[in-house]
Amino acid sequence: MEDAPMPSTVGAQDALEAEARLGYYVPSGRYWESEQQFDPDELDTVDRLWVSAYQIAQMDRVA
Repeated sequence: MEDAPMPSTVGAQDALEAEARLGYYVPSGRYWESEQQFDPDELDTVDRLWVSAYQIAQMDRVA
């Protein structure tokens, strides 16, 4: 069984900084349950940063 992928450190930092700048924090991490309190465009941006962080990590694993 393969370990769950972890985001790249740099990519994760970018996503965390975006969340902090926007004040977007949900203790459970389940943004979709509280999405009405967030700007959907900004939330999409944060989501793309997290996806990118995982993609970078995956590329690093393959390389």
